Amino acid sequence: MNRSEIAVLRTKLRELNIEYSALVRGKTGEGGLLRMGELRGGRQRLMRLIAAERVQDLECPFAVSSSAGALSVAG
Repeated sequence: MNRSEIAVLRTKLRELNIEYSALVRGKTGEGGLLRMGELRGGRQRLMRLIAAERVQDLECPFAVSSSAGALSVAG
């Protein structure tokens, strides 16, 4: 996953958080509670994807971006 894909995931996560916060502040009925559950699930999925990418980046500390945009091994 590249940086722009991570940025898209973070933007989606932010949008979910904003919607969730609005539901928490508002008077939610049964439909609102259902939507809050859906948002929590979506948030967890996005956070797992972002965390997995961060772990993958940490596991390969020797990968360095070259000026051509390809990965090379420093060494």
